[in-house]
Order: sequence, then structure tokens, then C-alpha cells
Amino acid sequence: MGLAMLRYFGQPKFKVTDADKLPISYEFLIRERENADERWHLPEDFNALTPAIIEPLLNATIATLPAHIKHISFNLELTQFVDPTYAEMVARIQQQTDVHVITEVTERQDFHVTTTQFMEAAADFYARNLAVALDDIGLDGNSLARLYTVLPSIEGFKYPLQNLRPFSDFGRISTAIKYWAGVASHNNKLFAVEGIETKDELDNLRALYPYAYVQGYYLGKPELLPLPDDPEYQVLQAIKAKQIRCAAQKEADYWTHNRAL
Repeated sequence: MGLAMLRYFGQPKFKVTDADKLPISYEFLIRERENADERWHLPEDFNALTPAIIEPLLNATIATLPAHIKHISFNLELTQFVDPTYAEMVARIQQQTDVHVITEVTERQDFHVTTTQFMEAAADFYARNLAVALDDIGLDGNSLARLYTVLPSIEGFKYPLQNLRPFSDFGRISTAIKYWAGVASHNNKLFAVEGIETKDELDNLRALYPYAYVQGYYLGKPELLPLPDDPEYQVLQAIKAKQIRCAAQKEADYWTHNRAL
């Protein structure tokens, strides 16, 4: 599995109060394909992605990011997370960039990994001043019990709104979100909500949890983050430049209008 067969897709993340502005973060989602004519798809085995594979791809992708992206997150499986060579890899990557790198531990169970191993790995990341978050909190392995075993060592966690669907209105899920937002707030941890698909969901989260971070299809789908030698790179760079100009003009128009009032 070589670098040419793997790329990251980025899903934009926002502060909920600034969801109408440019994103401040991407979640990196790794995809693979066998050749240029094939569609990108999930890797068959995430655990086969060694530091030797992930590190150059992460470094190369981070180097292409626009200035408004201040953070990125990427996923590790539990088995990868407890392997010290991955913490060493993230430390090297973080030393080379001002972009804040967050390692998200997926919710997938691995019964070969003990609680002690998990706690020691989280403590190792923390000792290296590396940020860790739990993905899909409340699902599968990322239970409340697991959260509390590593709470002192992690930066925050993400709640998966998509896993509550279908629901007819926000009120039907508000209790669950309130619970996890309370856990985050009480413990001074970052709280993110993914799976935002409607304006109503965004408006409710903005009103109730103005400190939250959000992502979802309503705000932006994952998009290929090509490397400079990829044929898609120049096209996407032009599109992003236009988006930045439009956003800057929109903000300038807003302030011009308000000064005139």
C-alpha cells in the first residue's frame, strides 16, 4: 500500500457560532483506490496503516492546507493508539507544523487491548503534549466508562448525531446531547457534534451550546485533499481561492452595512 494509493478527504469543522464562516478545522478521513480510474473507498484494514504509511501522507496533506485551517484531526484504531510508535509519529508531525493535530480514537472495540494499555497510551500522548479525542462517544467501545479512564489525558470528545436518526425534531434528541455536553462542560473538555444535516439542528446547537464544534453534511461533505502532483490539485486550489475571496467580501459588506446604520 503506497502513498499514491491513499489520500485524505477532509470534512470541514466549525465553531458552532461561526458556522457561516470559513472552517477552522478538518477531520481527515483516509481513503484508498487501486488506480486512477477507480472510485475512492474505505481501506480494507485500517490497522494495516502503519506509521511509515500514515506519516508522509499526513505531512504532505497538512502542508497543502489554507491558512484558515488551524486544527486537523485524524483517526487511529484502538490497536494503533496503544502502539507507542504511533505516538512517536504524531509527535514528529506536530513538531513540523503550527496546525494543531488531534488524534481521534475510534469507537471500534478490540478485546485484545486492555484498559491499562489504553490508559497508559493516553497518558503517553498527554506527556508528549499531544491532543487526543474520543470519536463517537457513547457508541461501542467509547463508553462513559472508557471515557472516565482517560479523562485527565484527553482534550475532548465528539458526539455522533447521525447515530440517533431517524428523529422527527431536535427535541427528541436534546436529552442525550445535553447529557454529553454536560459531561464535557463539567470536566472542561472540548465538545463536538457531528452529523449535522439541517439548519434547525445547527440553530438549536448554536443556541444551547455556543462552545461546541460542529460538522456534518449540512455544513460540508468530505472532499478530496489532493497533493500538489495530483491532477485535481490546481482545480481545487482555484475553487478554494474563490471561496476565500467570496467569504472575505461577504464579511467586508457586512461591516460596511453596519457602519452605515
